[in-house]
Amino acid sequence: MWLWPKLQLTEYEKKFVSFYAESEARAGQQKPGVLRRTYRLQLASAAQTSRNIPSAKLIDNIQISRRARIFAITFSGNTDAWRLSVRNTNGTLYTNPTPRTQKYPIVSSLVAGSYFNALAMGGKDYTQQIFGHTSTQTSAIGPNFAAAAHDASQIAALQGSQSMPWLIEPNWVCQSNETLIFQGEDVSNVWNTAYDATTGLASGTSLRFPQVLNIVLFAWEFPNMQA
Repeated sequence: MWLWPKLQLTEYEKKFVSFYAESEARAGQQKPGVLRRTYRLQLASAAQTSRNIPSAKLIDNIQISRRARIFAITFSGNTDAWRLSVRNTNGTLYTNPTPRTQKYPIVSSLVAGSYFNALAMGGKDYTQQIFGHTSTQTSAIGPNFAAAAHDASQIAALQGSQSMPWLIEPNWVCQSNETLIFQGEDVSNVWNTAYDATTGLASGTSLRFPQVLNIVLFAWEFPNMQA
């Protein structure tokens, strides 16, 4: 069980805003109230079929019009399939690469309470035949190769969700009209298949399944506050 963090204003912020809009009787002025906002974006890679499949890198961004503080982020989708970097246009990097590999973190590693979800690496089920075996034993933790070969949309996109938000503490402070840039790298498995008349693909064909990452930012915004 978790609780959303409570808004705490700094002494500097109190000069411009209140928790709720109210009049400042002594000064004869109005103070606007802090606004709670959410921003959504999605990174989605298409299915790829080839012998040499590079990891797909996708970029999306969010521009926040008012001075704001980002206090939490939630993720859903194929959370184990993406490395994620977040930065702003001023060059501030919020997701540091690991010192040894210099790779950005896997999304599920950013959030307390996450668990490895094998379904995030593909679809709902598969037969061992896609690994070059003749067995028809089925499993619940792999992609439905035959279905995806004909219609990639059959693969369920939202297969992983987190149990807690990524709480940003201290908050990311964004100035008015600042842009946050999200770059995701799809590092999901590439599957290698044996010939199967159902798929119509030649033996040794490689396939990466479509992957989706939904991102929601939670922010407090400060009207009429520029810095």
